[in-house]
Amino acid sequence: MSSTDSSDPKSISAAAKHRANQATYYAAHREERRVAEAVYRATHREELRIRNAVYYAAHRGERRAASTAYYVAHREQSHETQAAYRLAHREEIRAASAVYRAAHGEEQRTASRAHYMAHRGEYQARAANWLAAHPGQRREFVHRRRARLRSQFAARVDIMAIYERDKGYCHICGKKVKRSAASMDHLLPISRGGVHAPWNVALSHRHCNTRRGAYGIAQMRLAIA
Repeated sequence: MSSTDSSDPKSISAAAKHRANQATYYAAHREERRVAEAVYRATHREELRIRNAVYYAAHRGERRAASTAYYVAHREQSHETQAAYRLAHREEIRAASAVYRAAHGEEQRTASRAHYMAHRGEYQARAANWLAAHPGQRREFVHRRRARLRSQFAARVDIMAIYERDKGYCHICGKKVKRSAASMDHLLPISRGGVHAPWNVALSHRHCNTRRGAYGIAQMRLAIA
């Protein structure tokens, strides 16, 4: 039997002892190793970048498969880690994103358009499902977009918060509004220069809001208030 045979009990014992010694050394000199590694990375940054790029290009498929397998096996942990990082580095991420967008804006737009065109069906199905599950938010997005297109102020308005503020009563007819039929009526309509913000909306029935249009009791109420 060869002296280097991995099945030799003596070889296995020596290898295990070596690993144990390494682990003990690393544990005792952890901070020194971190400092030394940081210094090495700082002084060999370009060399390491090139080496990593070459390795990644040569093993791209393997790395992607390994990353995907890890993510699938640790999905919740990955989400929590990413959320914690984003929360702790919010301003840095925003600044870095702004710099990147400024330098690669057209490139990003081209890539986004290409991805959308290649996956249009998936995007449309996902959007349809979301809008069906969030009808109130869909209308709120439409209001905000209308205000922005007119260069008017637009804030986020939660229709359920408006419902609670107005005690569930329609400000046009004075009757109780079912949550499923709740609508936001702009006191000063967006078409007349009104803003989309909590102080310019009131709860109404959807049919009352539609029937009143851009005229009627809302303007009278605003003048009195």
